[in-house]
Amino acid sequence: AFYAIKRQISIKIPVEIWLKIFESVIQPIALYGSEVWVPLTGQEFAQWDKHPTETLHAEFCKNILQVQRKTPNNACRAELGRFPTLINIKKRALKFWMHLKKSESDSLQYKALQTQELSPEKSPLSQLALKLTALTPANTANRDQLQVSTAYLPPIRVNQIIKITKNPYLEH
Repeated sequence: AFYAIKRQISIKIPVEIWLKIFESVIQPIALYGSEVWVPLTGQEFAQWDKHPTETLHAEFCKNILQVQRKTPNNACRAELGRFPTLINIKKRALKFWMHLKKSESDSLQYKALQTQELSPEKSPLSQLALKLTALTPANTANRDQLQVSTAYLPPIRVNQIIKITKNPYLEH
């Protein structure tokens, strides 16, 4: 989509506009269904740079900055004030999990989630939800008593969790 847009437009587009195009056109295509497939990959920041979705993001950043391909991905993202797509995907996955939790109790998706929560160690989505909610200040005090079930998690503030998730990336 990026190259198709770039071929059609011959004028110089400001970086801010390219970023909006990425967020509204390219990223939704690249992240389609990521709420489901990313928890299966179990990736962290160190491995994530090699994932095709992040490779696309890094290539896009380098292209609009007009830097060489060998420029470090972190430097390009930092220059543009961007974070890896993994953070956005984790946010999407957590919202999807919350949507499933709030579904009607007689719906198929709710019943499927309940079945998965019987053995959360086998459910990548439940594992991701447990891992992310363990980062919140309310749960860090009880880190010794790590949750093993998503059935009784306290209310989740997605933006707070995502803000906390960005800190390890900045340290990485």
